[in-house]
Amino acid sequence: MSLPGFPDAMPIEGLLGGLLIGLAGAIMLLGLGRIAGVSGLAARSVGIAGSSKARALAIASSLGCLRAHG
Repeated sequence: MSLPGFPDAMPIEGLLGGLLIGLAGAIMLLGLGRIAGVSGLAARSVGIAGSSKARALAIASSLGCLRAHG
């Protein structure tokens, strides 16, 4: 499926990616009681956040963001 004026757009893949991101946020909210924010994850992973709770999760999420980017 292509959109007029946007030959490289992939709306179905974008929708599926957005659903996966939303599902991951919902799982984290239900499991830990908070939403993942990149700045909070980065602060927890380097140890400058107020609590060291779930530091391993923050490190894994930060590494995943870096891996997905490059």
